[in-house]
Amino acid sequence: MEFEVIPIQQVIQNVTVVGKLGDISDENELRKLLIRFSISTMIVSKYMYKGYSKKFVEREVYDILKNYIYAESCIKQAKAISEACKVTNGVPYENGLKSLFLFSRGNKWERYGNRNIKLIKYHKDGNYFDVEIVNPFGKNIFAKAYFGKRTSIILDTLTTVHHYSARIVCRELGKCTIHISIPIEIYVRHTKVYDSFVCDRYVCGFDLNAGFVNFVIVDKLTWKPVYWSRIEFWEVCSPGYPKDRLYTELLHKIGNLYEWLRYFGVSDLFFENLFKVKPKKQKRKFKSKNVARKVTRFPKRKLLTYMGVKGLKYGFRVWLVDPRGSSLSAKYLGKYLYNFDRHYGAAYVITLRGLQHLSKHMKTYTII
Repeated sequence: MEFEVIPIQQVIQNVTVVGKLGDISDENELRKLLIRFSISTMIVSKYMYKGYSKKFVEREVYDILKNYIYAESCIKQAKAISEACKVTNGVPYENGLKSLFLFSRGNKWERYGNRNIKLIKYHKDGNYFDVEIVNPFGKNIFAKAYFGKRTSIILDTLTTVHHYSARIVCRELGKCTIHISIPIEIYVRHTKVYDSFVCDRYVCGFDLNAGFVNFVIVDKLTWKPVYWSRIEFWEVCSPGYPKDRLYTELLHKIGNLYEWLRYFGVSDLFFENLFKVKPKKQKRKFKSKNVARKVTRFPKRKLLTYMGVKGLKYGFRVWLVDPRGSSLSAKYLGKYLYNFDRHYGAAYVITLRGLQHLSKHMKTYTII
């Protein structure tokens, strides 16, 4: 039986960078526009969840927003929310709005830029962009967007080369952030640490858990495990741990691991595919409150995206493997052959599935 194995670029097509939005010309008009868009997205997602026709939904949205691109962006977002709710048996916006937002999608028919939320000019002296926000109900709104130095250089090239999607989010009164989605090819090209791997002899499979990550290095020729270990970050799941330090701590440890894997001779990384939306099951009951907190608090998908993108930056080939039945197979393959526990066994099974795929389809794959 062959399991689905795909390169991570098929799932993570864009990388989002976040900047601060300041010096807004008219804050009241921007707040009104954010409220209009947020409420219209909430209404449209409920319409689409109930099965209203597309023409009716488009007419209703355009009457509220009075802008073609804003209306299309709203429908696109509402469609994704309603489809996810149908799979997970949820209700869209059951607890109301958590934040106000404004979204403008990138148009693939345009060579570069964005119609409604435009990054006009980059000022190197102050390290900020001039932003123009199209307002269908009055004068356009102008502001300044502040990013890091490296991301500013990437965005400066992006605005003249490729189209992009942009979002403005307001979670607190007077504090707005701007989110720009960059195609992963452009992002990796500008932020690469290494161009390629050192040696094409070994592969590595990972099993992500709350508080630790297990990995197994396997020989490509014999398909036998050569080395296995794990990295731990229990402090991330502890109560009161600041979110600002959470991802910096993870990325630092992952960077050290990738440096070591690179000189070990690893060329391919295999992860379990956690991006598929699964039907909602009954809540798991844990015997210990401590374990329940760790499992619910730990951001698995975010960790997978960070590890995947960082792997591309270090020159590895990164793959996502279908994890169906990996824990059951781990009992037999891992425990009885190599005396692995279930976590190491799952990592080994994921690696074997990836190797099975590579042995057949390796010639068709190209590195970024």
